Amino acid sequence: MLAPLNHTGSISGGVLDQRPFAQNSCFNESVEAVDQLPISQSQDGKIGLKKRERGPDLVMSRKRIELEEQLRGELAQIAVLIKKYATLESLKNALPNARIWGILTLGEENALLRGEFKPKFYARALTARFNDVTVDAIKKDRAKLRHAAKSTNPA
Repeated sequence: MLAPLNHTGSISGGVLDQRPFAQNSCFNESVEAVDQLPISQSQDGKIGLKKRERGPDLVMSRKRIELEEQLRGELAQIAVLIKKYATLESLKNALPNARIWGILTLGEENALLRGEFKPKFYARALTARFNDVTVDAIKKDRAKLRHAAKSTNPA
């Protein structure tokens, strides 16, 4: 017989509540992680994990695209300012609040001074690396957002 669910959605009165290894911190962390699982109980008494809602994660896609567009704008500004500023420090002083400085490595920052980049493609590559996805995933994010916009506003 399975233990009933309590009001928080975790199993009560079961094995996890008895915790014979309370001194073991790894065991306690594992139990806390299990307690936070989205468990549901069906009308026929079966207990299981709640199924996640299907569909694209538009919030994550929107964040990635916003980052890409912000980096593209900053890289376009840098491409223009490179002609005016000869050092990396003067370039950073010209754009002190640019988000790109937190993403680039020191070698990449120095490579910016050569000016051999295309803002659109470099921004997409940096966004992909920052989010630990492929460039194709960023392209698909744009397609997801276009599709979602079309389905909410059919013209």
